[in-house]
Amino acid sequence: MRKEVDKNSDEKLYKQVENILLELINEEPYSKGFYLPNELELMKRLNVSRHTVRKAMDSLVLRGLIIREKGRGTKVNLDRKKVKTTLNSWHSFTDEMFSQGSELKHINKKIVMEDFPDEIKDIFGLDRNKEYNGSVLYRESGINDSIDIYFQSYFNPGINLDKDEDFINGNFTKLYDYLEKNYGIFTVVSDEEVTAMMPTEELKEILDINDKIPVLCRKRLVYDKFGQKIEYNIGYYRADRFVYNISLKREV
Repeated sequence: MRKEVDKNSDEKLYKQVENILLELINEEPYSKGFYLPNELELMKRLNVSRHTVRKAMDSLVLRGLIIREKGRGTKVNLDRKKVKTTLNSWHSFTDEMFSQGSELKHINKKIVMEDFPDEIKDIFGLDRNKEYNGSVLYRESGINDSIDIYFQSYFNPGINLDKDEDFINGNFTKLYDYLEKNYGIFTVVSDEEVTAMMPTEELKEILDINDKIPVLCRKRLVYDKFGQKIEYNIGYYRADRFVYNISLKREV
């Protein structure tokens, strides 16, 4: 474990402590259920206040990664049966999973150039009567080797991704890092909507589920720092393997 935080960094102290704790809980013996250092010990090790340590640990408790046992201490939650992802801040789903100690594997990925459905054209403010050679990314992903999530991503035709051979051939790992590096596009805002639905025949086949397992449908419209719409993403998640955790803060 790192000895202390970087107090000259722009990243908030509690987030640095949270990231340090994420590293710690994925290491033995803590990953096997050994009790974590107490708040006082963490304060001394990391040279931060008790409030900072507690705020970081509260975040991990909220995400279901650690549990507090009264009179005994805090340890890794070994009974996590579902992956939790929060909607209180936005980042890529790959990074969400990594922050929880899980690696998201993109099992199948393909990119096609096709005209968008009318509802997608409406989202990007495109003419319904005009045919566009738009970029669409289809991905089947999972935490292990099973397919747990099916993504469909539509990209603003104004970016001209249809002329990018590396993109078309899928020569990237993290999509938003690729857009930032090659196009100077910094994605900063995501408007999201999560609903429950019963799977279609296509989803049952892709996710290998039956009629009794519902699907979480997560729609997100991603904007860059100038307010331009960059991507409209639809993700279908197996509801027996994922749960969404929403954290709301009241301003007082």
